[in-house]
Amino acid sequence: MTSFRRLLCPVDVLDAGQRRGLEYASRLAEALGADLHALYVFDVPGFVDPDPDGALVRAYADRALGEHRERFAALIDHLPGAFAEPHLVPGRPHREIAEAVERLGVDLVVMSTHARSGLSRAFLGSIAERVVRGSRVPVLTVPRDGEPSAPPPRSLLVPDDFSTASRRALRAARDLHVPLHASVAVLH
Repeated sequence: MTSFRRLLCPVDVLDAGQRRGLEYASRLAEALGADLHALYVFDVPGFVDPDPDGALVRAYADRALGEHRERFAALIDHLPGAFAEPHLVPGRPHREIAEAVERLGVDLVVMSTHARSGLSRAFLGSIAERVVRGSRVPVLTVPRDGEPSAPPPRSLLVPDDFSTASRRALRAARDLHVPLHASVAVLH
């Protein structure tokens, strides 16, 4: 029996490549018999406005939020596997993802990468990297580009340096390999 009962898939509705990660998470949740939660963090940019509660700011935020809700709904409709419970929250993505893990009792985070590199990654950072480094639960990253209908993994590679993190990764692989009918290779 798998210990992964609740999966969280953070998505960015402004990135067309994010559907792949959500489809992958949906198929994985179905294979594991797990609940799937889709999370979109709506990041309202700061404004230089003498009246931060002004009508202009509220009108922009309301219009943008409506557009984001529509895109989010379209993204989670007609998933190939498990149904995704939608969650739309304001804030900073890496912080809200960590809070959602706690609030929803998530066992595994499945997320697409933005595939940034070079200067854009140095200046913007990587949300996926921040989540991987700070998460208390395992994080499975899915490449943004590729075949959207890819099945759950049939082989798992676990790097092992005998650390506490490696032991947690081995436990995660143990819990995944039976329901997924996947082989496990350990690399030291």
